[in-house]
Amino acid sequence: MTRISADRRIMGGRVCVNGTRVTVSTTVGLLGAGHDMARALALHPYLVEADVRAALAYAAWRCSEVDVPLVDS
Repeated sequence: MTRISADRRIMGGRVCVNGTRVTVSTTVGLLGAGHDMARALALHPYLVEADVRAALAYAAWRCSEVDVPLVDS
């Protein structure tokens, strides 16, 4: 995930595309709302297609995690 990072000083620590204030959730949300890649890039001209794809890959990775409940002993 070289294109994605989180820094508590930027956007309150939300996960963003490196070097921008564009969050992964904003990027994925655009595509989920029905916008295509061209529209997403037009709305954020400082992003490239690889940034959007990295945001999608990161979101997919986060969704694949499994929460394991802690059991009191």
